[in-house]
Amino acid sequence: MKPLSPVFLSFIQVLSPGSRLETARASFVSRLKPVKPFLSALALGAACLTTSVVSAQSPYAVNAIITDYNGFWRSGVGSINPVKPDNSHNLLAYTYNGVTYSTGANDAKLTANGVVFIPGQYQAIPVSTLPAPVSNTKVALGQLYDGVHAGASNPAPARDMARYLTDGLSGLDIGTGVANLPAGRLTFPFTQIVKETIGDGMPDVLVTQIADPDPTRSDVYKFFDANNNQVGTSVSIVFDATNIPAVGNWQADFYEASQNPMTLQSSFTNGQRSVRLWAADFSVFGITQANYTQISRFEITLSGNSDLAFVAYNTAVDPSVVGPLPVTFSGFSGRQEKGLSQLYWQTASETMNDHFEVEAGTDGKSFQYIGEVKGAGNSTTLARYRFTDPIPRTGITYYRLKQVDVDGKFEYSRVISVEAKATAGGTASPNPVTKDFTFTHGLATGQEQLQVLDAHGRLVRQQNVVAGTTATLVPAKTLAPGLYHVLWISENTRKVTRLVKQ
Repeated sequence: MKPLSPVFLSFIQVLSPGSRLETARASFVSRLKPVKPFLSALALGAACLTTSVVSAQSPYAVNAIITDYNGFWRSGVGSINPVKPDNSHNLLAYTYNGVTYSTGANDAKLTANGVVFIPGQYQAIPVSTLPAPVSNTKVALGQLYDGVHAGASNPAPARDMARYLTDGLSGLDIGTGVANLPAGRLTFPFTQIVKETIGDGMPDVLVTQIADPDPTRSDVYKFFDANNNQVGTSVSIVFDATNIPAVGNWQADFYEASQNPMTLQSSFTNGQRSVRLWAADFSVFGITQANYTQISRFEITLSGNSDLAFVAYNTAVDPSVVGPLPVTFSGFSGRQEKGLSQLYWQTASETMNDHFEVEAGTDGKSFQYIGEVKGAGNSTTLARYRFTDPIPRTGITYYRLKQVDVDGKFEYSRVISVEAKATAGGTASPNPVTKDFTFTHGLATGQEQLQVLDAHGRLVRQQNVVAGTTATLVPAKTLAPGLYHVLWISENTRKVTRLVKQ
């Protein structure tokens, strides 16, 4: 990715002589003409591959996409939408060789807008290994993702590259990603393929490109078995605008991922970039009915200038295509109880599950760790969990679970929201406060208590309320500057007031 420069794409496809693709099923079936291969030696490790160079538009180019930006957003080659998404938005459908396929993220939205499509069920592939960020590795976010127009937020968005490659509905958020992924290997678990899908023409793999790659370098895509032997052939892609044209543009901030917390330079702020996608059937990778059972993982050899929002697969292929999940969730919910959020979840089975980390946020995008619960480890019976958010909240709070294996690998749950019902228990004055403040409240019975919690929910002060009083003096001189929550606690209620210490 280079700042504010156009994206150039060039596609080199790998085909066996005489191979062909069918562009859709049922009444949508139409057949492509075979591409006459140009034979050349391509050394990739110890492998010598047969390749063909496509000089016209690649048959694997995606020509249009539909997302849920502002409800419904459509853009494509020859009809680029002048509206440029500037925040998270999920891929709902794409057009490939004249046929529109849904991703399954929101088929009802497509139907409501009169879109004719073949249903799919796509899911971003979770990342197994990801190169560590180096200088100029960027987290790419719609420029309003951080809530700040043409500038950086404080605090900066979370520095979590794997998350931005799998966030959104089914992991298909095309308004977040990673640019300038370091040279190295990006690997994804991929264990089973249904043989009937090989060569049927319906795309099995969907790859995104969301910034400005180097047109002189290539990414190489391939499958491997459990013994690290390559299965089939490699697909090598160099980006050139003729072969895989842009389907739309977006406005993005590119945070520096090699720094923690991340920083945002002015030259990488609110910049326009193009969006491109390509898709392919398993047969393009030399996957046949003779070798498909050997596949264990999918791998991208990164050029050092790769810009991904996600790599997705069609889960209609097989529900276990990415291998068994370590934890099967059977429910996740939350509600307010006595002024605090109570979270409940269940698992139907667990394999080597170490613990759950609970994360909370106010916008459904950025999350912070607030606590954790030990997992059952290995279980085939229903396990129930409960967690109390220690911080009193106002408005709507979003929660998710980070399930962590014993080996450190992790997966995220779906996001839920809990609306706080607590009302103010009184008035803190002055607010902001520099020394002491007076908390004015209703007539006390002597059974009430005042607590002061810091922004992380830790108790920093506690005192009883004198019966018959309507105001209580609370010392605050020793409190560090920041946000606090003052709790008014009676026998049956818990009410909260925010306080700022200067």
